[in-house]
Amino acid sequence: MENCMVSVYYWCMVKQNAYIPISKCKICKKIKDYEYEETKNGELDDDVANNSGFPPEVWKLENIERDQCYTRRRKNPFASCPNCGVRYLYSYSYDYYVNGAEEEHELDRMAPTDVKNWTVFDVKKEKEAPGNFMSDKEYAWRIENLKNDIESKSALDREYAAISLTIYYIDEGDQDSILKLLKSDDKLILKTVKKTLSQRKDDIKGKKFAKLKKN
Repeated sequence: MENCMVSVYYWCMVKQNAYIPISKCKICKKIKDYEYEETKNGELDDDVANNSGFPPEVWKLENIERDQCYTRRRKNPFASCPNCGVRYLYSYSYDYYVNGAEEEHELDRMAPTDVKNWTVFDVKKEKEAPGNFMSDKEYAWRIENLKNDIESKSALDREYAAISLTIYYIDEGDQDSILKLLKSDDKLILKTVKKTLSQRKDDIKGKKFAKLKKN
């Protein structure tokens, strides 16, 4: 855990002036927002339809490996790109049968806000505590760059920016900025923002978003 945090801190200090959007990252541009694969006894399960497995670029991410021990809890749930620093949530589930083990692997590209707000359970205090998987400095830096990516010529960059900024504005309680995104002439941005808002209904509850609810 300590080595991972040191690695992230070092990355921030060295590369924070060299922002790389997803479309220009040789690793992340080959990874979809959501990736899924099923394995049997550690090998790709050929009996499952359309189970092509993770693209090879996934295994170039830091802090990721096929977890063969379902009882082991990962202290840091995020894999990170060594090139651009984007985080991914790696999820693993395991079922044991008489004829062997079957595993499901999922990889989700994460918005900076979700990484920043991620909590972990503090066993000693018996409550959730900040995970500290992204510093305030890196978080602010990423959000500012994503505000530029929303105007990118790359559909991949605009989509990720639209997802991330919508989540950021919900977290900030900034309905005016969300409404601005909803007035975009870009069909991709409009579709992405609406989809993200639908997925984040629970996050919107309790916030003063009267104007947003009318749209």
